[in-house]
Amino acid sequence: MKLLARATGCIAMALMTGCAAERVEMAACPRMPVKNFATLLDKAPIARLENRKDFRYETLSETSQLLIADSNYDYGILLTYVFSHPILAREGHPVDERCVHDVSLMARVPVDAKGDEALAAFVDFLRDGGMPTPLILAIRSARETLPTYGTVGRMGDAQVFAGVIEQGARGRFFRIEVEAPKVKTAGRPGA
Repeated sequence: MKLLARATGCIAMALMTGCAAERVEMAACPRMPVKNFATLLDKAPIARLENRKDFRYETLSETSQLLIADSNYDYGILLTYVFSHPILAREGHPVDERCVHDVSLMARVPVDAKGDEALAAFVDFLRDGGMPTPLILAIRSARETLPTYGTVGRMGDAQVFAGVIEQGARGRFFRIEVEAPKVKTAGRPGA
């Protein structure tokens, strides 16, 4: 009931003010060959993923993450963005000063219709982003044969991975990942 009231309130506010949902902008790091990450969030199967967790900057890894899934814990589909923070490394670093250096999508095995639709949308996004046909075919082949997760090729400086991973109690997932070199953070003032 609370969800219905909240949704009705949001719709009424949008109609009254003419405002739309805030669009998430995500810059690609310089060596990430795939661009326009916000367009992926607009694709129908991805746009339906309702659970988002934005992990703030972690000093040790010099990264942060945005996880988008179909469920909070027992997810069947998980889209992950890993961000570098090239300007300054410190706790509480502004989110808008980050860039994507790693993106992946996982769907639980056996892959159901929703997972298959999300994987297809992700592969289409990679193809539309300029991923070469041989890499697209390698990902599709891995999707059919379900090998253990590993490298299927390179796109510029980025490695492309596909295959099945094990996530303990959550089970097995088919994962596609594009990982560019992480951008080093600038030194801290006075350090």
